[in-house]
Amino acid sequence: MKFSKDEFANFVEIGTLFGIILGGISLAFSALMTLYKCINPSDLFARQQGCIQRLVSLLNSLFYIWIASAIYLMSIPVFTRGVGQPVPQPVTEKLRLLPQTLQHKVQELNLISSYGLFR
Repeated sequence: MKFSKDEFANFVEIGTLFGIILGGISLAFSALMTLYKCINPSDLFARQQGCIQRLVSLLNSLFYIWIASAIYLMSIPVFTRGVGQPVPQPVTEKLRLLPQTLQHKVQELNLISSYGLFR
């Protein structure tokens, strides 16, 4: 059985969307687990720390979650460009919420780029 060009393009489009959604779910799960561990630590030393230390840990984690979410959002256009797909509309709307200076700084650091044999 052979794929037509339209069928293959549809498969790549669905696969790209699935990859974006799976990445977002993974990031959200990791963020929720981090916040849960900040509120309810599992080791004895962290449990003995006071409320101030837990609050500092929670705020620190929220900051890193914000950074990770921003980098994830900024990496989606690179990912979709690599497979020849357009950036989904909800992603472009969310990218507009990020400060342009942050996007330029991340581009200068080369944190987000495509990689592979033919890129």
